[in-house]
Amino acid sequence: MGMFFSNAGEAVDVVMSSLAGGTFIYIGCTEIIVNEFSSGGYKVHKFVAYLLGAALITSLCFMKGA
Repeated sequence: MGMFFSNAGEAVDVVMSSLAGGTFIYIGCTEIIVNEFSSGGYKVHKFVAYLLGAALITSLCFMKGA
């Protein structure tokens, strides 16, 4: 699909990137995070690491826009 849409324009590129990013977010929220927090132990540490990761990604998004 990538080769087919490679010269389709910027709008198609944005849509395909959004679909790919949305897929990663969906799998992360429904599969990985739920399994990690349902298992016992170190829940506070896992939550702090999750918040730090989210803050890092958010700050990188703001830095890219500047």
